[in-house]
Amino acid sequence: MFCSSCGGKLQEGVAFCSGCGAKAGGGEAVVQTTTVAAAPQTQSTMVRDFRCNSCGSPLKIPTNASAAVKCPSCKTECLIERAIRNAEIAAKENIESGIPLTATPAKLHSIVAKHVANMPNLPLDVFDKIEIIREERYCVPAFIFHCNGTESFNYEAGNEKIEKYPVDRGTYVEVRTNKQMIWTPSSGTASVRKVIFATGNRKLQEQFNKLYKNIDVKKLVDIENLIYPVDVDTVSADIPQTTAFNEFAVPIIDNELEKKARAAVAKQTVSGFQLGGSNIQKEVTRIYLGMYCIVFKYNEKEHRVWVNGDGSENFMNTVIPADKSRENTVKKHKEKIEEIEKDLRVLNNKLNAVENRGFGCGFGFLVFAGIVGIIGGITLVVDAGNYEGGAALIIVSFLLTVAFIILGVNRKNSGEKEWIKRRNEIRPAIENAEKVLQEEKRILENFRQQTNPIKKFKNQKKAMRGIYESVSGDASAFDFDVVINWDDDEAMDELFDSLELED
Repeated sequence: MFCSSCGGKLQEGVAFCSGCGAKAGGGEAVVQTTTVAAAPQTQSTMVRDFRCNSCGSPLKIPTNASAAVKCPSCKTECLIERAIRNAEIAAKENIESGIPLTATPAKLHSIVAKHVANMPNLPLDVFDKIEIIREERYCVPAFIFHCNGTESFNYEAGNEKIEKYPVDRGTYVEVRTNKQMIWTPSSGTASVRKVIFATGNRKLQEQFNKLYKNIDVKKLVDIENLIYPVDVDTVSADIPQTTAFNEFAVPIIDNELEKKARAAVAKQTVSGFQLGGSNIQKEVTRIYLGMYCIVFKYNEKEHRVWVNGDGSENFMNTVIPADKSRENTVKKHKEKIEEIEKDLRVLNNKLNAVENRGFGCGFGFLVFAGIVGIIGGITLVVDAGNYEGGAALIIVSFLLTVAFIILGVNRKNSGEKEWIKRRNEIRPAIENAEKVLQEEKRILENFRQQTNPIKKFKNQKKAMRGIYESVSGDASAFDFDVVINWDDDEAMDELFDSLELED
């Protein structure tokens, strides 16, 4: 028997055509409702395989689809099992609002490209070999604690008391001062109002801290309007509210209260400062936070980039191995540059030493001649005839002054000649080293530009292989900055300390 509507073959005993949904024996197609589950996700795709339970036709699930999708073949209203489960979890956890998943494929592609581009000495074919294989979507429970904390504190405030009293010394009266610190028991109260966000899932705590530590509450969407894709993985809350409050919120509030209390007495002389224990009132809002985990493969190893709901925050903990040949070439040029700079410092120090020696000794003789001349002049003024040997001292001083002047002038002249000679030997060497240094820097920069896969990748606008290939040609998918300065050793040490490096 065949369907009178679409001509498809009908199995015996069925009431409706599995191809178009029409009633067997004639009639219009009717709407049926069935619940479908997703087939297991494959390793190389981000799309889960949904099929209609009525006719078996594949169902295309658009991003941010609602729980029900109409089968294009038999017109059955198919309820997506994952969407129903997510809704049940949301109701159970009393979720009030959240951050949706709104990052576009182009945005996510640019984020992955940014993290790859900020790797040292990238292989030239890195963007051709990378394959983005999965886009995992997570819906993570979290808490908003609206805290109002107070804490009393006790201390003794010191006030210096100064007393003056007279002491009779017979012929005069001495006024003495007596200083004494008066301690007065005192107390005060510190108060803090603060909104604190805390994760509700232990497994994704690191991701929460890096992506959502400071949430803009204006981005929260009410639960009635909060829509996640049907294939989102809604993780359960494994951190109870009380635990999250005590572990994440209380230490922050206690620390803020102590700061406030100590600031209140900072300008006083204080002894025996003690806190009385905090009292924290709170209101709790339960929320969902959307997260992406973009998985890409390079040289058979998987790497993960974590992204928040709108793509404004993201991180990656692994590093792609550097191109050793390129790395060694760059290292060789940098070592040569450092060697030339060291030679320049030595040459400049030699030049400065020659200048100092050339003039120093000559001027020394002249200064000494001046001193001897002054001594002779003073003797003459005092009247050399008044004491024995005065005339002889004047004559000796005069002769020594003349001698030192002659020596000083000769030494100065010979020093200038020596300095000019050495300068003429050293300066050409300095000028040549400076030219070699600039040329070496130019060669290194040209090498970096010629072997820069980032520039080529941006210019060609060809997307990395995998699930985001459709963004090729979209300028926004290649809009990223290279922010890491790989010549900054201190910055590199800090970066590598935070990463899980490959061998």
